[in-house]
Amino acid sequence: MIAFSGKTHLTIGIVIWCFFPHLNFVFVAIGSLFPDSDHRKSIMGRILPLWILGFKHRGLTHHIWFVAVVSWLIDMYVLKGTGLSFFIGCTSHIIGDMISSEK
Repeated sequence: MIAFSGKTHLTIGIVIWCFFPHLNFVFVAIGSLFPDSDHRKSIMGRILPLWILGFKHRGLTHHIWFVAVVSWLIDMYVLKGTGLSFFIGCTSHIIGDMISSEK
């Protein structure tokens, strides 16, 4: 097993985008980092510090239903057509964490 860092999650998101270039690159990249916004030392945790609100690492932000709701909100209120890209990025992160050795 391997440990995934923010750079690893981002790289996987970029590779996925290479296979599906119709997705929005920026939202795939942001999505690939978003689930770790619940961790104070992560890239996204410094930009969007959800851990301040009491989110536990690999808790709610790593749950597929939470990611689906956030993706829908992004699609509806941020930029139409980007929710799927964000969702795919987040899903790649969650799957990466499932095979990661780090807890």
